[in-house]
Amino acid sequence: MEEFAAPCWRDWLARRAAFRAASSMPASQLAKRKKPPKPGQSIVLRRNQTAQPSKFGQRLSTLRVPAPSLLLLYHIEKTGGSSVFRWLQRQMREPPRLSALFAYGQTSCFFAMHADLFPKMAPRWRAKMCGGEEMPDWRTARVAVQFHAYSKGFFNDHVLPVLPQLRARYAALGGRVVTTTMLREPASYLFSKYIMWPPHDKSTGHVMELPRWLPQAEGLQRTALLKAGPRAHTPGCPASGPTGLEESRARLRTFDLVGVTSCLTLLLAALEQAVGLPPDVARISNVYARPQGWRGKSGMEVASGGTLESLRANATTRAMLERVTRCDDTLYADALRRLPPRAAFASHTNATCTADAWLATHPHA
Repeated sequence: MEEFAAPCWRDWLARRAAFRAASSMPASQLAKRKKPPKPGQSIVLRRNQTAQPSKFGQRLSTLRVPAPSLLLLYHIEKTGGSSVFRWLQRQMREPPRLSALFAYGQTSCFFAMHADLFPKMAPRWRAKMCGGEEMPDWRTARVAVQFHAYSKGFFNDHVLPVLPQLRARYAALGGRVVTTTMLREPASYLFSKYIMWPPHDKSTGHVMELPRWLPQAEGLQRTALLKAGPRAHTPGCPASGPTGLEESRARLRTFDLVGVTSCLTLLLAALEQAVGLPPDVARISNVYARPQGWRGKSGMEVASGGTLESLRANATTRAMLERVTRCDDTLYADALRRLPPRAAFASHTNATCTADAWLATHPHA
């Protein structure tokens, strides 16, 4: 035993000796060993004074516009918001059509541009996070911001209360603030949510079967419109109250443009027009619009408890599915009725956009 332990013991002693030697090293020697700080708060800026693209893509461009515009994307998980954000990332390609694009982890950069309106957010422009040393002047910028995951709470708690002032600020310069969100067909949304984040039984630690989980998922999109995280969800469909259905429907009406997952390209064409982007069919046509009958990469979307089609084929589980989606059906119907006019964007209405057919088969919504 000692034969095997001795080398390990000697290695530990050697590491401890090296650590002590480094800690007692003179400051002049330590300074030589440290890498010199890079300009721009530890980032290397390019010739146009912007940072290299982050994992969210390029954040700043040199574009300046005569009339400012601001797009605020409220991204509910599993509704197609990632596709919308990828479309926004394409607007940063040369020639750029956006001055700045901030993902949900970079919302503080947006708050810094309007620091007087968001004092509680401790707004500060950080070059490394925001993509450059120089903060764009909002009065000559076309900006898009994503509020997703935890940052949806920032939108609800801090942006909504000052939205009238923000709109007035842009309107005074001939600009516009556009807010948008998306919803998804409720049954498909529940199934996709289950596949992405399988719920676990607290007593056993095992993944819960889908039919057993469904009652806990009633009204998920209702909650997502009002609250940021999954822990805020309370199953059910209360008609009124802080997280009630009527409150969610009222919140949905505050958005300038509302889209649905199956009609994504229609929403993008309307957003393009709303924020003053010149029409560019090429940047929209290759956006993936997931159909509501999506089955996943393997060809069959399987959960613990069956597929969405098998649930609908069984009378008992079909009745349960209809019951737990009834609340979100109402919201989804509201979203469908608010879709941009398809006649105005006929070239962007794809085969997956079946709003009229869904409304016809859900008269209660």
